[in-house]
Amino acid sequence: MGYAADGEAVTVGLAEEVRCHPTPSAAIDDAEVEAVVVNVETDEREYWVKRAAEAGKHVLCDTPVVPTFSKARCLVSSFEANGLTFALTDELFYSAIADRSRKTVSEGTLGRLLFVDAKVSVPRRWLAPRSAGVMLEYGSSTAVLLQEIIGRLDTAHGRTRSFGVNRPEEDVAVANLGFVNGVEGILQVCGLGERSELEIEIHGSAGSATFLQQLPIQSRDGLARIYEGFSRALRGERPTLDAQVLQDSLFIVDWIQQSARLGREISRKEVKLG
Repeated sequence: MGYAADGEAVTVGLAEEVRCHPTPSAAIDDAEVEAVVVNVETDEREYWVKRAAEAGKHVLCDTPVVPTFSKARCLVSSFEANGLTFALTDELFYSAIADRSRKTVSEGTLGRLLFVDAKVSVPRRWLAPRSAGVMLEYGSSTAVLLQEIIGRLDTAHGRTRSFGVNRPEEDVAVANLGFVNGVEGILQVCGLGERSELEIEIHGSAGSATFLQQLPIQSRDGLARIYEGFSRALRGERPTLDAQVLQDSLFIVDWIQQSARLGREISRKEVKLG
């Protein structure tokens, strides 16, 4: 297996032979490299993932990879057409907040679910070097996690604004969410303060539960599980976090952005994708 990183690229062969490459391009072009891990800034990921796919490499990449659902669909199609594996690294899905909220809901201790309130807070300084808005960069994975825990999304009414600086990418995004099972909720992503945390509060007919997770999520165990899943995928199994997670997250981001542009609630069947 091969790993390409930002700057000097290091690859590990199937016989655990460690080799270094002077650049990511050199690693990708090495015929002995079977797969690469793309670990670069958000605006560079699409280029390196495409570059690796063109070279016939399997890819494990940080999220978000591309800015829109249509780009994600094209990217995934290129991997599928060439029989290549594409997988994601996203420690949120292996974090304590994900495990505890899943367990609480599945055990039914809250009774019938009524409402969910999710707040993602990121420091303003995190946004300075980035070109993506806060919903794509920091809210997309949370939206997918909510859909996994609560149920399939049915409606969204979004509002996105850039308050801190004069640029098109938002630093605040709020979405009122409706789920097919009747549960409603709010997803808020704010990049104006100093806090770095994710809070999920779930209310049910028999009680409420609040879960808090500091950001960025750094889980050695979570990363190990992701890499182990990727290794198994190269032997024919399905990746734990695969292309479907990418497409689901970007579908929801596009959905909320469309609702914000139109200034009204949008149902799933109304979502228009480019």
